[in-house]
Amino acid sequence: MSSKVSSNAATNKSTRKPFVQSEFVDYDLSAEDKALCKAQILDVEQFDALLVRLIEGGYKLSVKWDTYTKCNASFLISDDPLNENFGLILTGRGSTPLKAIKQVLYKHFQCLGGDWRGYSRPGWDELDD
Repeated sequence: MSSKVSSNAATNKSTRKPFVQSEFVDYDLSAEDKALCKAQILDVEQFDALLVRLIEGGYKLSVKWDTYTKCNASFLISDDPLNENFGLILTGRGSTPLKAIKQVLYKHFQCLGGDWRGYSRPGWDELDD
């Protein structure tokens, strides 16, 4: 039984992608963009089409409750090194999961035109020890 575990562990290690230190995108909506995003009404077909575009573009979307900001947060990333936004994380926030997703979609498609590179901020400070 232990040989089965060790062979599975070796297999899992060989199929894992290398860890990439990612940076958050420092892009906040202006008051005007907040109002436009909030007023935007997406029906199910439009919402589905935007998600299909993201998936076909190699993006992953996740949503969770963020205890730090005390709201729902959505995170858009690509682990494809050929993607222009590789190593970056675009976020959306909202009072509901759907509103958080709606905001990250608005930022990605409307505000940034799919290119986040000019808005990255360091994700971690170097240790000084």
